[in-house]
Amino acid sequence: MLALAAALGCTQLVAPMANVNFVSVDQEKQVAAQFANDVETKQTVVRDRVVSDYVSGLGRSLSAAVDHPDFPFAFRVIDDPSVNAFNIGGGYVYVHSGLIKAATSEGQLASVLAHEMGHQIHRHVAKTISREQLFQTLAQVAVGPNASQWVQLGASLGLTTGQLYFGRDAERQADSEMVPILVRAGYDPREALAMFGILKSLNQTEPGRVGALFSSHPPTTERIDNVQQAIAALSLPSNLKRDSRAFQEVRQHMLR
Repeated sequence: MLALAAALGCTQLVAPMANVNFVSVDQEKQVAAQFANDVETKQTVVRDRVVSDYVSGLGRSLSAAVDHPDFPFAFRVIDDPSVNAFNIGGGYVYVHSGLIKAATSEGQLASVLAHEMGHQIHRHVAKTISREQLFQTLAQVAVGPNASQWVQLGASLGLTTGQLYFGRDAERQADSEMVPILVRAGYDPREALAMFGILKSLNQTEPGRVGALFSSHPPTTERIDNVQQAIAALSLPSNLKRDSRAFQEVRQHMLR
């Protein structure tokens, strides 16, 4: 492993495997743009401006609560009835239309977006691709200038379909970013707990509907405990937002 790290000029490879990352910010930007093209070629992006503008605006509000992000965030909606959202690296966050319909408040939707932003903050896509590349080609890890093998690898892992499994530790890290992002953006983080309740109920009544968003995350009871502890450690302002008329109007617009 040390020899491989030296050959790559990448000391991160001697760190714990969860933190292995030999994808630079510039490389992630390049590869993520190709991932985004793959997502938007193979899946239907919602072009309804009422929906897309609303989600982009909500995303901008949340993004303003992140100090010095590695990438500008971009939020897009996929026309898919399943309750899911995913980050493909490079700041791209996708949310399924089914999740917007399943949420009952803006704060709940914001909590999912903030969770996916947490994955980006920790660069979980880059780290996952780095680990998989390392496992698969220990003798030839170097990547060409177009990073085409990373694109192929990401697709094979289910990244562009929202099925990529980051691992439970990564999900905990994303949740740990979710609460402060929500609070700094003016949202009540307790809405995340309400979203967990919806996911738990759906998993019991319509297990196929929640897909990777539920199955790849830590047990809901554990996530609730972790978020409750994070909230308890804060002194929450009294004027935090839970919902908005704009969200309810967009949701009703989508339910028609």
